[in-house]
Amino acid sequence: MGEPNLLKLRYRGVIQEIVRSIILEKISGKQVATKIRDLVNTKDIPIADRAEIFSLIENEIVSLHDGKIAQFKVRPSEYEAWKAMQ
Repeated sequence: MGEPNLLKLRYRGVIQEIVRSIILEKISGKQVATKIRDLVNTKDIPIADRAEIFSLIENEIVSLHDGKIAQFKVRPSEYEAWKAMQ
């Protein structure tokens, strides 16, 4: 078992909030990266950590599936509506 990602643990709430926003606002395609970056920059995250937080969020979005959406407090219908736009 690998070491836990401390940034992922520290910013768990921020990551969940941003992923949830992407889904609920139905952000799609190339706009996803821009929206992630904009939202990360509005949070109280040290500049040195922002690139890694961006990557963590991007990976969460890429790896989303039906069994994982509950951790982001998203309903299956909301996820399906967002997924259909991708």
